Amino acid sequence: MLLLIHDLDRRKLPALRTDLVKALGNCSIAKHSIIIPVQELEAWLLCDANALKKTFSMKKLPKIPGNPEFINDPKEKLDALIWHCSGKTQRYMNTIHNQKIAKHVEISELKKCQAFLEFEKFIKAEMNC
Repeated sequence: MLLLIHDLDRRKLPALRTDLVKALGNCSIAKHSIIIPVQELEAWLLCDANALKKTFSMKKLPKIPGNPEFINDPKEKLDALIWHCSGKTQRYMNTIHNQKIAKHVEISELKKCQAFLEFEKFIKAEMNC
């Protein structure tokens, strides 16, 4: 199985998907899917305020507005939330913290993001769930 996960990064979704399909060409791996988090994978991490609170030992629950996929720069939003909600004592670094946040994220919270639903659908179909 092959999962190609690529951030949208402010590109147009149809154009990026077309480019990625072309890049895969005639993929020899029969079970494959292209997943495009909107705008970035960090939007998925923003879905679960409790995971952020736990990861960064915050005293208060961060407030995440609406659907994280509509945030133009989720990475920047994560940084601002963590800085503010940690009492300006912690900085967010995606290379360090994404994995730590992901360990605490509830799958039910990720379902706020359409791109995650596509990912989940592919995994369930391939695992016969």
